[in-house]
Amino acid sequence: MKLRTYKSMVIFTLLLFLIAPSVHAETSQPTITVFINDEQVNFDQSPLLVNGNTLVQFRPIFEKLGYSVKWDQATQSITAQRHGNEIRMVIGGRSAYANHISYFLNESAQIIDGVSLVPLRFVAEVSGAVVSWDEDTRKVNIKIDKDEAPELKINRLIEGYAFSSSAHEFVKAITRSNGSKCNGYEVNEILFNNDKKQAIINYNLEFWVWHPRLINSEAIIKESMDITVEIKQQAIKDEDGNWYLSSVIKDREYHVVLK
Repeated sequence: MKLRTYKSMVIFTLLLFLIAPSVHAETSQPTITVFINDEQVNFDQSPLLVNGNTLVQFRPIFEKLGYSVKWDQATQSITAQRHGNEIRMVIGGRSAYANHISYFLNESAQIIDGVSLVPLRFVAEVSGAVVSWDEDTRKVNIKIDKDEAPELKINRLIEGYAFSSSAHEFVKAITRSNGSKCNGYEVNEILFNNDKKQAIINYNLEFWVWHPRLINSEAIIKESMDITVEIKQQAIKDEDGNWYLSSVIKDREYHVVLK
């Protein structure tokens, strides 16, 4: 009888372990505060530091940045929209989409203690903001400047794109390679139209590719090589003064240069 009771207790303990959430809030963490243009953002659950990344409750941060936000329980996904711009992420996903570009995430969106949290830096930066972290005060400062020089905003846009998963997929597709690594980027020229609401950006992506089989429509067989992808692409400014790359294929021209 005792043996049967012991076995039942073991089975019950294992079941509890299997159904318990895989991530828990660390209540012993010192408080993290978040400010947007010097105004504090209030959360029902305090921001958490997870593997060096600040995660915050999704609805307050998106709404403070001017987004309308929707939670889909069936797909465990968050969609935020603002003036035609869209951010979309799935709980547990290691990538997220912003304006048709897929970005790698250092830390995925998570449900911790029943609350959906999103990576703060990613959300703020793809919204055009500049993010800084004060280790001593554990304070996140988010700065949004609508009057900031468009050249600075466009440079950050290209930097984000260069290291995105979309850029990797683009480079692998045009070289028919099996792998890629971004070594950097450079913005060479920005040509604005008369009202400065659109621009043509000439920029370079520096990549290492593994087993490329095609360079500028010519067959090639290499184990690996460094390349420069010269790109000419249209960018568009939204109502908030932020810039995003056109997703229209004809708005992008490219040429691959061997190094």
